[in-house]
Amino acid sequence: MAAVRRDFDVCGIAAAVAMGNVPLPGDGRTGPLLMDLGGDPTGAHCDYPDGLVCCLGLRGSGLTDEAVPPLVRRFAELLPSPRVAGIKIYTGYDPAYAYDRRYFPFYELAAEANVPVVFHMGETASGMGRLKYAHPLTIDDIAPDFPSTRFVIAHCGCPWFADAVQVALKNPNVWIDLSGLAAGRVDSDALLRLNPGFWQSFVTWITYLGRPEKLLYGTDWPLVDMSGYLALMKRLIPEDWHERVFYQNALDVFPKIRPFLA
Repeated sequence: MAAVRRDFDVCGIAAAVAMGNVPLPGDGRTGPLLMDLGGDPTGAHCDYPDGLVCCLGLRGSGLTDEAVPPLVRRFAELLPSPRVAGIKIYTGYDPAYAYDRRYFPFYELAAEANVPVVFHMGETASGMGRLKYAHPLTIDDIAPDFPSTRFVIAHCGCPWFADAVQVALKNPNVWIDLSGLAAGRVDSDALLRLNPGFWQSFVTWITYLGRPEKLLYGTDWPLVDMSGYLALMKRLIPEDWHERVFYQNALDVFPKIRPFLA
């Protein structure tokens, strides 16, 4: 928590959405998962920076048909908490597609609660993942069927930038976040010099998208340092898009952030 507060101050961060990855005692491994930062963000009091909110994590592995109804009720209990701003599903790490029917009640619940559903999309940090479950085209199989639910393709679907962009262009209820495209301590000059083709592909498809209101800045901290990643993205995102990408879009997609802003 000390590191979070320091980075908030250094980078001028007004708010952040963390992804739940550890279960509450007694809730089991499928979820709801909360931030691994100590404390309980669903409680009345917690020692978090004012703008730090979370998405409740949901693990598809081990989620049986029988387990879905009670888990939906548990999510429904926690979603009204002020610091619970969405739902995160770990497609790719779990062997289930976004269009798996076990997830459908959670999409409906998210629409009722006016919160988005975020999917891990693209490459996985572990060789135990399954890439076919994390392809951004799978989001096109659910977005038209749940038009009242906001969906976020995390990590820009890396390396499938073209597919992520096209899904977001086609579906008015789909956004893209820009987290997780680098790891470690980021040196922008070195990254852009060592792998120019990768970054040019990213810029090409973001430019093709042409809609800054569809992009959300993100880091994937603590896998990457906040200040270095922020500097990198500021160089890659057109300057006249910055207000939208680095601030306004997050408030539109995650409206529960708003009460925490001064």
